[in-house]
This record gives sequence, structure tokens and C-alpha cells, in this order.
Amino acid sequence: MEGLHVKVDTIIKNGKIITAEGEFTGDIAIKDGKIIAIGNLDFEAEEIIDATDKIIFPGVVDIHVHIYDTDDFYEGTKMCAAGGITTVIDLPPTEPQIMDKESFNKKLQECNNKSVVDFGLCAGEIYYPKHITNIEQMVKLGASYFKIFMPGPPPVSDEIMYQAFEEIAKNNSVVAVHAENSQVLDLLTKRFSAERKDPMAHPESRPRFLEIESIFKAIQFAKATGVHLHICHVTTKEGVELIRQAKRDKVNITAETCPHYLFFTLEDYKKKAPLLKITPPLREREDNLALWDAILDGTIDLITTDHCSFSLAEKLKHKENIWDVPAGLPGVQFMLSVLFSEWIKKELPLSKLAYLLATRPAKTFGLFPKKGAIQVGSDADLVIIDPREKWTVTKDKILGNLGFSQYEGFEITGKIDTVLLRGKIIYNNGEITAPKGYGEFVHP
Repeated sequence: MEGLHVKVDTIIKNGKIITAEGEFTGDIAIKDGKIIAIGNLDFEAEEIIDATDKIIFPGVVDIHVHIYDTDDFYEGTKMCAAGGITTVIDLPPTEPQIMDKESFNKKLQECNNKSVVDFGLCAGEIYYPKHITNIEQMVKLGASYFKIFMPGPPPVSDEIMYQAFEEIAKNNSVVAVHAENSQVLDLLTKRFSAERKDPMAHPESRPRFLEIESIFKAIQFAKATGVHLHICHVTTKEGVELIRQAKRDKVNITAETCPHYLFFTLEDYKKKAPLLKITPPLREREDNLALWDAILDGTIDLITTDHCSFSLAEKLKHKENIWDVPAGLPGVQFMLSVLFSEWIKKELPLSKLAYLLATRPAKTFGLFPKKGAIQVGSDADLVIIDPREKWTVTKDKILGNLGFSQYEGFEITGKIDTVLLRGKIIYNNGEITAPKGYGEFVHP
């Protein structure tokens, strides 16, 4: 279309465009929410955005958030917009499960009325035979994938998990597992909680072998059933190696980790408990390094937030008893900024970051090329970043009622200026500009 007289809604000029394949300088033309041309464009446009000396990054696809059950969905997705996340998949709580038509449609309607960004819904958590019976129905309703929280409560039996894997495979969907051994975890939790309330009792009750054993088991079940297995929030170097070997063995497996497992260790937890209480818990520096290697060599396919909107007040309310402190960390507002800055610091290719945060998650969960790409025909989900700006994460920059971020004090290179979703500016220079309910339901 270069040189043709075409009128479009928006044109973004002279930006450095980052895709999973590489980077180049050019313009992006947008019409009716879609990218219609990329290159050196001479189009007439209702709106022109000058991106000279700036980065144009694909809108982030975060496939693992817990906004619905820990926050108001409007407030939570505003944080997403500010953080350059244009699509989320929200996961179910332990109770109530989202495994029937009534509960799924209820959540869908509530999210549809509130979301600022596009969203999908994960079905689960799978615990009972009736849940297995409903898997086909959930796929037809548009569930992005299915979640199995192996440790529960209630703990997921091998019989239920195997049958669920079979049925999910039959319906060409994906099963994601939180991998920790339920029986030993229950034993250790009872043992530690009977005698201790101090912060270290929590990670000591969830030793690394719980994850290692459960990843191994899930891989064996995936081998037997052929299901697409996705391992959530990998934390251990041994878990990484199991996944690496499974890929060599041609198992249909993908895996994720989270920024907090890349940047923090058990030593940080000792200093900042109970704020950094999460499950699985933080590990050692050698695990951080193994995870970095894994995301760069492709063993880990994508990075997610596992966002939970527990506030500072909620985290500190029961600080004298670690068992009563909610487990989970916020992440959606600062994930892209923290990782972009680290990529610049490490001089890593931004195309790899685009792959991990946008393209790969969209492909893995059936949203590509509508989402996760800067290419003609894709939704115009774009993040404009000024790489020259330097700033520090401080309490006054945190949106909502959280009152804290694990990234407070981080010095960041690169500032998110503008975020577009389907061609509409939803965040601009510190302001949320999209109306409540602008986000749309997306599904495979």
C-alpha cells in the first residue's frame, strides 16, 4: 500500500517496531481496530501519533492472572492497561469452581461489563468427576484452557487428573497445572503450623521436591494421554531440566515462569515477609539463574504475572501468623516495565521479549494472529515505550488500593507512554482513557 492515497483512523509514525521475528523502523496504519499496513506509509489519518525515537511493542498477553477473585475487575484491568497488558486470561479460584455453564456465563457477564482490556477465561479448577463430564461443554462456551491445582484443597487424585487429561486431549484444549505434591504438602503444613507461625515456616513447608515430583508426574500423564500440558510458574532448576528433557522427548508441553521468580530469592523473602509470601515460594539464586537460561533457550515458553491483588493491609493484617497471610503478588502494572528495563540492561534482543510476552502466549492459547502480533490483519494492540526515560517504582505510582509493589525501588529504563487496544488509546501519559467495559471476550 506504500504510496497509495488511503485514509485510515490512526497512523503511528517513525517508531522502532518490535516483533517476535526482529525489529525495524516504520509506520503502522490502523483502521477499524486492525493493522492494515506497515512500512513507510503516506496515508491520510484522523489521528497521527509520532513515535520517533520510541519503541512500538506488541500488546502483552498475560495468560495467568487472578483479578476476578482478588479485586474489582475494572480496577484490576486498569492496572493491566497502564502496564501495557492488552489481553488477559483470568484463572478460577479454588472456590467456587468455574466448571459449568451457569458459573462460566456469570463470570463472563461480570467481566464483560467491567474490563478495560480484552480477556479470556480459564475453566477449573478440576477436582471432581462432574468437572470431567463438563469439559466438552466448557470448551464450547469458549474456555481458554483448564486449570488443575494439584495440591488443592481438595487434593486432586491421580484418577481424576488422568481422566481430566484424557478428556481435555479429546477436546483439543490445554491443561495447566500448579505442580506441588498434595499429600506431602498437607503433611508438612499440619506439622509446621502446629508448632510455628513465623514467616519461614511457609516456604519450609513447601520444599522444592514437591514441585519436582509433581512436574515429573504431570509429564508422565501427558505422555500417556497426548494432552497439551502447560506447567504454571516454574520455580526450580530441577523442574526446568524435567521440562527441557520432556521437550527433547517430543512431549506436547509448554511452561511459564513469573518475574518474581527471576528477580527475588528466599533471602529477599526473609527481609520482606510477609509481603513476598507466594505459592510456590521463592527459591535460591541458582534457581533464578536456571530460569533465566530457560527463558532464553526456549525451555520456558512464556512469562506471566500470576497476578493477585492482595493489598498491603491484607498482607500485614495477620503478619504475626504466616498461615493467615494471603499468598500472591501483584504484577500486571509493572511486569513489562521491569522486564523491558532488564532486557536493556542485559543487552538482550527485544524480539525475544516480544515473543515471551505476546506472540508465544497468544499462539499457545489459540489467540494468534488476532493477538500477540504486529502484522497486517492483527488487532492493533500496541504499546509505545520511550526507551530514553528513566524512573523509579515508588508507592505513589501504584494504581488501585494495593499500597505496595514488590518492585518498589527498582530503577527502570523505558517508560510506557501510550497503549492501544484494537486501535483505541486506552492509556496515555499516566491516564486510563478507555471506558469501563471496553474490553471484549476473546477465546480460541
